[in-house]
Amino acid sequence: MEPNGTPLRPVSRSVNDVLGELPTGAFNYGLFFNKWFYIDPKQWKCHTALPAFKGKIEPSLLNNMDISVKLFNGDKPSVNGKIGFWDSTIAKTELEKKSGQLNALSAMYEKMGYLPYRKEVALSSALVIGLGNEHPTEKGFRFDWMLGIPMIPSSSIKGVVRLAYLVNELRNFENEKDAEEFGRKISKGCLSSNAKDVFGSDEQKTNGQTASRGNVIFLDAFPAELPRLKPEIMTCHYKDYLMDGGRGPTEDQQPNPQQFWAVSPFVDANEEKPLKFVFRMLIHKRIHEDKNRLSILEAALDSALSEHGMGAKTAIGHGRFDTNTKGNSNNTAFMEPSNENSAKIIDAPVSVIVETTEHWPTASLTWKPGNSTLEASFNNKKAIATGKNLVPESFHKKLFDQRKAVIASVMVTATGNKYVIAGISVPGQAA
Repeated sequence: MEPNGTPLRPVSRSVNDVLGELPTGAFNYGLFFNKWFYIDPKQWKCHTALPAFKGKIEPSLLNNMDISVKLFNGDKPSVNGKIGFWDSTIAKTELEKKSGQLNALSAMYEKMGYLPYRKEVALSSALVIGLGNEHPTEKGFRFDWMLGIPMIPSSSIKGVVRLAYLVNELRNFENEKDAEEFGRKISKGCLSSNAKDVFGSDEQKTNGQTASRGNVIFLDAFPAELPRLKPEIMTCHYKDYLMDGGRGPTEDQQPNPQQFWAVSPFVDANEEKPLKFVFRMLIHKRIHEDKNRLSILEAALDSALSEHGMGAKTAIGHGRFDTNTKGNSNNTAFMEPSNENSAKIIDAPVSVIVETTEHWPTASLTWKPGNSTLEASFNNKKAIATGKNLVPESFHKKLFDQRKAVIASVMVTATGNKYVIAGISVPGQAA
């Protein structure tokens, strides 16, 4: 940047020194997205695209969109000769653990009369979730706070399914007057008895409706595997009209393109393999035992996913799921105590959902160039990590050039008998 405009992060100096110019290693990506972006100190503004100087585009740390998308996708962005890398190994492990936790939770609710319902559906268009969240770029995105992975919150899922349920009810009216009366009641918050039984309702004194709890519990939806991010764009063609209102929406106004983040509908860069999300509901036996009401609820879920869409920008096609994809054929399961699926959930080992951290003060660290893997050994235990970014520079020559083992201080995370390298330092220093 030009003088007096050095990019900076709104964090303390010590935190910034630890992060380096670009972050590397197994950090929480959601924390990076929400807290570690660079800003322009002259404007105190966070950009999403390269700023222009002297009539041309120059590389800059302020290109947060490019840097953040490449980091998440493992494309290793480069700025001023520095390379950033996000080691997603722990994130992938945490995602697997989360799935095990939700399965175990679902099994526990069977004892309270709820039947677990699981539906794995392919995303068919880019998903934009959390766009309205507060963010330095004014274009937020929703990542799970603990995992740093995109997710769809249960409250959003319930809201869209409730909308789809009511729209489907409205479609059943053949008489226009009855449909209009139904619409007026809905606008005042007065639901039909079936809808109240499913979703619950607030108290409506003017309509005599008492507050009630619904009989379906919606859980957060997570991707079946780590997704990819992609940039999307929206363009305001009538900025003067919309912002100031001083003139009409004429064609001579300067378009104002704005980039924002989205989840790609594909898990691979070649866009061949579709990304799937796992949706879960806990359905009380009162509804499950009534096959007609159950089918109505399932139809509402399908409509919510394929017609109404999840997240933002659904009016222009974002957030749609393909509920008819052949790959979804075995994705729905009502896991009753007597069937195979339920047994798998109930018998899930506790180690699936427990993680510990260990310090190996004198671990033997080796490098396997064939698959770009680090391996640490300590007291007959082994931990791994991919890439070179965790290794201190003082180890590089011996470890990478001479291909010899080094003794290092290693921090690892343990899930059952599986160990993952989380940090590496010279013995006697913090990892």
